[in-house]
Amino acid sequence: MRSKRSFANITLSLTSQLVVILVGFIVPRFIILHYGSPVNGLVLSLQQVMTYFMLVESGILGASVFALYKPLAEKDYTRVSEILSHSSRSFNRAGTYFVGLLAIASVVYPMVVKTPITFLETSILIFAIGANGATSLYGIGKYKALLTSDQHIGIVDSLNAMVTILYTLIIIVLAQLGVPVFLVYTAASLAYSLRFILLRQYCKRKYPQIGFRSETEKHAIPNQRDVFLQQILGLIVFNFATILITFQLGLTAVSIYSIYNLVAMAILLLMGSVNNGISAGMGDAIARNQKDVIAAAYKEFIFISMLILSWVGACLTVLYRPFIKVYVKGVSDAAYLDNTLVILFTVFILISAMRNQGGMMMTVAGQYKCIRLGSIIEVILAVGLSIAGGFVWGLSGVVAGRVIATFYRWIDFGLKTKAITGVPSRFLWKRALIMVIGALTASGLFSFLFQTNIQSLKDFFIQAILVVPFNFFVAAAVFVALDYRLSRRFLKRALHMIRSKG
Repeated sequence: MRSKRSFANITLSLTSQLVVILVGFIVPRFIILHYGSPVNGLVLSLQQVMTYFMLVESGILGASVFALYKPLAEKDYTRVSEILSHSSRSFNRAGTYFVGLLAIASVVYPMVVKTPITFLETSILIFAIGANGATSLYGIGKYKALLTSDQHIGIVDSLNAMVTILYTLIIIVLAQLGVPVFLVYTAASLAYSLRFILLRQYCKRKYPQIGFRSETEKHAIPNQRDVFLQQILGLIVFNFATILITFQLGLTAVSIYSIYNLVAMAILLLMGSVNNGISAGMGDAIARNQKDVIAAAYKEFIFISMLILSWVGACLTVLYRPFIKVYVKGVSDAAYLDNTLVILFTVFILISAMRNQGGMMMTVAGQYKCIRLGSIIEVILAVGLSIAGGFVWGLSGVVAGRVIATFYRWIDFGLKTKAITGVPSRFLWKRALIMVIGALTASGLFSFLFQTNIQSLKDFFIQAILVVPFNFFVAAAVFVALDYRLSRRFLKRALHMIRSKG
């Protein structure tokens, strides 16, 4: 049952995230074409500021999900209601802090950053972009915690995809009509209210036995402060670069960086769907102390994740630069094509995906104190190296700093997961090496056999139709050759699941 739920979650989440990613690629291009690279840089910079403001949410969601695993497994709905009641009050307080921070930013940000629009327009844009965070805190946080811990994260992802489509359509239509950018985002922000309404109705119908206003214990949610710290440190690592570039290199540089980062975040989002799909099942097994189940599930998870990463790495090597070239075609106010950034971002994507696998294992086990020191070291490395790299090497230096810090953290997580899974770290190192070999073999063989001459979006999709399956089969062949036993075991299990569904 757990495996089927995990598979369903992964399938639904991947489908939803693909929709979000596809429409997400559309918005920056429309903003660049209709308003220019500086405005696009401004919007993306403000979105990162909002991400930092959402730190007031950090700790509540993660700790609530972890706290709900055991009572949901035991069907202790009184305890579930107590935890959700505590979560609801915490989310409401966080929402109040968030709105206060928005008010401060609406005054301070236009004063310290040179923006391409007026002071008042920038202030309104800040509130419009912040609407997503406000609705998340005041409305959907508690529902998301419940659905995630009960292995129904796919529902949340599906609603997000639907709202994102509506949000994107509003932006596209209004941008083509020439509406000022601050009014475009103000109108688009109304789409987020729909997500709250639908999620609330779904949870009330599915969980009539669970309430959100029960009398709760003073310490209903353990580890909240530790989760809060981890979220702060994680957000600094992944979002500090945009803020740094805003002040160090300017809004045009933010726009350039964001286009490369758009691909990176899209892939990491998809890989995150795989992580989220199995996290609740893994958390349930850990709560029940099923050691054999944990070890077997971890091995399968690492195997399939590394195979996917090998495939992704091979595709990026062939398609990343052509995609950037096609995406910014017709844009002349900034130099977007940079081979060094292509290489650095490809490496960053692969290492970050592996880092996040280890992070997921540690967090579902509630091992926040165990990973605290490593998180602090990662932040120090990311911030220090990115600042130094920005001065010495510009955008490439900032990304190089992120690569080094992320690589350290992957090693750190890899050494610590043995205590949870019982699987030696060398199992992870070997599959990572096979992943690299598979990616290099597939991309190298493709480049040797075929020519790449992409000049338009049509050319890109035609090439992708050839690249994607070719690289998958070559990468899979490398895994079968170098990891035959696990490949055979995984194939048997996959066939069994398919037959049982049929």
